[in-house]
Amino acid sequence: MGQKNAWLARKEAAAQARLERELAIHCQIGADAAAIAASEVLHLGPQRAADFHAAFCQAYMEICKVMAEDTRDMEYARAAVDRRLAPIFGERLVPWEERYGHAL
Repeated sequence: MGQKNAWLARKEAAAQARLERELAIHCQIGADAAAIAASEVLHLGPQRAADFHAAFCQAYMEICKVMAEDTRDMEYARAAVDRRLAPIFGERLVPWEERYGHAL
C-alpha cells in the first residue's frame, strides 16, 4: 500500500510541477505581449516597461490565485477581478462571460 501511495504522490507532484511551469510560461507570454502593446500604445521607456512588467506579473498571479482558490462557480473570482477592472474600463468593461466564454 505504501508503494502505491508513494507512486501516487510522485505522480501528483509531477503534475503540479508541470502545471506551475505551464502557468509561468503563460504568464511570461502574457507579460511579453502586454509589454509590446504597452510600448507601442503608451510609448513606455525601459524603466516604465520594467515597472509595468512587474505589476503585470503580480496582477496575473493574484488573478490565478483567486481563481484557483475559488469554488467551481467562480463567484468570488468574478467579483474580485471585475471590481479591479471596473474603474479601469468603466462602461467599456466586457462582462466576465464574454471575456472567458465557456472556458471556465
